[in-house]
Amino acid sequence: AAGSSTELTPSQQTIMVIPCGIAAAKAASAAGSAGATALGIGIGKTDLNLSRDVFKMQMQQTKRLWTADWAEASVRHGEQCMQSAQQHAEAQGMATASYFQAEKIASQGFKLARDQDSRAYEMSWRAEVRETLRDELANQNNRFNIIMLCDTVCLSCVFSLVADGSLPDRTAPIMLPSL
Repeated sequence: AAGSSTELTPSQQTIMVIPCGIAAAKAASAAGSAGATALGIGIGKTDLNLSRDVFKMQMQQTKRLWTADWAEASVRHGEQCMQSAQQHAEAQGMATASYFQAEKIASQGFKLARDQDSRAYEMSWRAEVRETLRDELANQNNRFNIIMLCDTVCLSCVFSLVADGSLPDRTAPIMLPSL
């Protein structure tokens, strides 16, 4: 039952090695009595010996099939291991590339933040300098306005003295020269 061709898978049937006794029986089946001689029936083998020989051939065939199945499974396992290793290497390569890309982007982000901070500091410093210059200019402008106002009052007094020869009404005694 283990060696019959009805229980074998198609891949097992293609790698099955047919023993010499079965090949001889197939070749001798057309010849009739020659087939019985090829199997040893005509030379005095008993049914027990024949069944033992058939069992041995079936066991040998089963061993061959098991070995072939084991070899095929071993090859498939090796292929799966290779595919798994290749996929792992690809995944590791992609992870390493994404890590380096993230490092590059992070360093660029740090540089950009540093540049933006320095520009913001510089802009605020320039704004403070402008504000300081504006305040200083406003202070100078107020001082010059006060000086001009004093000069205008003094000049009007001098002009009235020169033109009229007398001081304006209600002039403070401090403005009068000591005569």
